[in-house]
Amino acid sequence: MNVQTTLDSRQYRYSYWLRAASDVPGDFSIPPLTHGWLSAIFIPGDTEAFWNTPEYPPRVYIFTRDALMVYSHSSANEAPFVVPLKELIRDRHGKGALVWGC
Repeated sequence: MNVQTTLDSRQYRYSYWLRAASDVPGDFSIPPLTHGWLSAIFIPGDTEAFWNTPEYPPRVYIFTRDALMVYSHSSANEAPFVVPLKELIRDRHGKGALVWGC
């Protein structure tokens, strides 16, 4: 799926898997990834009523071998953030497992 930059992803209603960088909606600013991603998904935000502040903006979630990266739509004024996978999968014994499939 190649999304043109003239579209506004805040109007999207469905999430979809991102198979390549060209699948990222054009109105997102995502830097090139040096290690590539294992899996990525676009999740539309809560934008039913444009006159209200959305509860959450559209976001792109990218899993790499060692991190989860989250990028919000630029209208949200949220900085991107990265969470190391070891922080996501740690349990009370300091070990854990993550199953992520597409």
